[in-house]
Amino acid sequence: MNTCVTGRVEEIKAYYQQRASVDHYATSPDRHLREVEIDYIGRNLADGLRVLDIGCGNGYSTLCHAVKHQAHFIGGDFVPEMVQAAERLRDSFSLKGRVDSKSPTSPVSSMPMRPLTPSSVSAVCSICRRVKHNGKR
Repeated sequence: MNTCVTGRVEEIKAYYQQRASVDHYATSPDRHLREVEIDYIGRNLADGLRVLDIGCGNGYSTLCHAVKHQAHFIGGDFVPEMVQAAERLRDSFSLKGRVDSKSPTSPVSSMPMRPLTPSSVSAVCSICRRVKHNGKR
Protein backbone atom coordinates (compact mmCIF):
# COMPACT_ATOMS: atom_id res chain seq x y z
CA MET A 1 0.00 0.00 0.00
CA ASN A 2 1.55 3.33 -0.97
CA THR A 3 2.13 6.04 1.65
CA CYS A 4 -0.57 8.31 0.22
CA VAL A 5 -3.25 5.66 0.80
CA THR A 6 -1.77 4.62 4.14
CA GLY A 7 -1.79 8.23 5.34
CA ARG A 8 -5.46 8.60 4.45
CA VAL A 9 -6.37 5.32 6.16
CA GLU A 10 -4.68 6.49 9.36
CA GLU A 11 -6.51 9.83 9.15
CA ILE A 12 -9.86 8.06 8.77
CA LYS A 13 -9.02 5.64 11.57
CA ALA A 14 -8.13 8.53 13.89
CA TYR A 15 -11.44 10.25 13.10
CA TYR A 16 -13.46 7.15 14.03
CA GLN A 17 -11.33 6.43 17.09
CA GLN A 18 -12.45 9.81 18.43
CA ARG A 19 -16.11 9.08 17.61
CA ALA A 20 -16.17 5.54 19.06
CA SER A 21 -19.03 5.21 21.54
CA VAL A 22 -22.30 3.39 22.08
CA ASP A 23 -24.21 6.41 20.75
CA HIS A 24 -26.48 5.04 18.02
CA TYR A 25 -25.24 7.69 15.63
CA ALA A 26 -21.52 7.56 16.45
CA THR A 27 -20.51 6.69 12.90
CA SER A 28 -22.80 9.21 11.20
CA PRO A 29 -24.19 12.43 12.61
CA ASP A 30 -27.00 12.29 10.03
CA ARG A 31 -29.71 10.53 12.03
CA HIS A 32 -32.22 10.53 9.19
CA LEU A 33 -29.75 8.94 6.78
CA ARG A 34 -28.88 6.23 9.31
CA GLU A 35 -32.54 5.30 9.80
CA VAL A 36 -33.18 5.32 6.02
CA GLU A 37 -30.15 3.01 5.59
CA ILE A 38 -31.42 0.60 8.26
CA ASP A 39 -34.91 0.60 6.75
CA TYR A 40 -33.66 0.03 3.19
CA ILE A 41 -31.28 -2.79 4.10
CA GLY A 42 -33.88 -4.33 6.39
CA ARG A 43 -36.29 -4.71 3.47
CA ASN A 44 -33.72 -6.97 1.82
CA LEU A 45 -33.11 -9.20 4.83
CA ALA A 46 -34.96 -12.33 5.89
CA ASP A 47 -34.67 -15.03 8.50
CA GLY A 48 -32.04 -17.65 7.74
CA LEU A 49 -29.58 -15.37 5.93
CA ARG A 50 -25.91 -14.95 6.72
CA VAL A 51 -24.98 -11.26 6.83
CA LEU A 52 -21.47 -9.82 6.85
CA ASP A 53 -21.20 -6.14 7.81
CA ILE A 54 -17.75 -4.92 6.83
CA GLY A 55 -17.16 -1.53 8.41
CA CYS A 56 -19.81 -2.09 11.08
CA GLY A 57 -18.60 0.81 13.21
CA ASN A 58 -20.21 0.47 16.63
CA GLY A 59 -22.60 -2.16 15.28
CA TYR A 60 -25.80 -0.14 15.69
CA SER A 61 -27.20 -0.91 12.22
CA THR A 62 -26.30 -4.59 12.42
CA LEU A 63 -27.80 -4.91 15.89
CA CYS A 64 -31.04 -3.27 14.69
CA HIS A 65 -31.30 -5.97 12.03
CA ALA A 66 -30.46 -8.76 14.49
CA VAL A 67 -33.40 -7.61 16.64
CA LYS A 68 -35.82 -8.16 13.74
CA HIS A 69 -34.33 -11.09 11.84
CA GLN A 70 -33.38 -14.58 12.89
CA ALA A 71 -30.20 -14.55 10.83
CA HIS A 72 -26.47 -14.95 11.39
CA PHE A 73 -24.75 -11.57 11.59
CA ILE A 74 -21.00 -10.91 11.70
CA GLY A 75 -19.61 -7.40 11.97
CA GLY A 76 -16.07 -6.20 11.47
CA ASP A 77 -14.31 -2.85 11.56
CA PHE A 78 -10.70 -1.73 11.31
CA VAL A 79 -11.06 0.65 14.26
CA PRO A 80 -10.66 -1.43 17.46
CA GLU A 81 -12.40 1.23 19.55
CA MET A 82 -15.52 0.90 17.37
CA VAL A 83 -15.42 -2.89 17.81
CA GLN A 84 -15.22 -2.43 21.58
CA ALA A 85 -18.15 -0.01 21.47
CA ALA A 86 -20.14 -2.56 19.42
CA GLU A 87 -19.53 -5.21 22.04
CA ARG A 88 -20.76 -2.87 24.78
CA LEU A 89 -23.77 -1.75 22.70
CA ARG A 90 -24.78 -5.36 22.02
CA ASP A 91 -25.70 -5.79 25.69
CA SER A 92 -28.48 -3.20 25.37
CA PHE A 93 -30.30 -5.10 22.57
CA SER A 94 -32.64 -8.07 22.81
CA LEU A 95 -31.54 -10.04 19.77
CA LYS A 96 -33.75 -12.35 17.73
CA GLY A 97 -31.00 -13.15 15.23
CA ARG A 98 -28.69 -16.09 15.52
CA VAL A 99 -25.46 -14.61 16.70
CA ASP A 100 -22.23 -16.52 16.67
CA SER A 101 -19.74 -17.09 19.38
CA LYS A 102 -16.06 -17.72 18.69
CA SER A 103 -16.31 -21.45 19.38
CA PRO A 104 -19.11 -23.84 18.40
CA THR A 105 -19.01 -25.38 21.89
CA SER A 106 -19.54 -22.13 23.78
CA PRO A 107 -22.99 -20.60 24.32
CA VAL A 108 -24.38 -18.69 21.38
CA SER A 109 -24.49 -15.40 23.18
CA SER A 110 -22.16 -12.94 21.57
CA MET A 111 -21.92 -11.24 18.22
CA PRO A 112 -18.35 -11.39 16.95
CA MET A 113 -17.13 -7.92 16.14
CA ARG A 114 -13.69 -8.35 14.71
CA PRO A 115 -11.10 -5.66 14.13
CA LEU A 116 -10.04 -5.45 10.48
CA THR A 117 -6.67 -4.17 9.35
CA PRO A 118 -5.80 -2.36 6.12
CA SER A 119 -4.05 -5.56 5.02
CA SER A 120 -7.41 -7.37 5.23
CA VAL A 121 -8.49 -5.80 1.95
CA SER A 122 -7.39 -8.77 -0.16
CA ALA A 123 -9.21 -11.14 2.20
CA VAL A 124 -12.38 -9.06 1.97
CA CYS A 125 -12.14 -9.06 -1.83
CA SER A 126 -11.78 -12.84 -1.74
CA ILE A 127 -14.87 -13.12 0.46
CA CYS A 128 -16.85 -10.85 -1.89
CA ARG A 129 -16.05 -13.10 -4.83
CA ARG A 130 -17.49 -16.09 -2.94
CA VAL A 131 -20.58 -14.51 -1.37
CA LYS A 132 -23.83 -15.27 -3.10
CA HIS A 133 -26.70 -12.82 -3.48
CA ASN A 134 -29.05 -12.74 -0.47
CA GLY A 135 -26.52 -14.44 1.82
CA LYS A 136 -27.30 -17.95 0.64
CA ARG A 137 -24.77 -20.62 -0.24
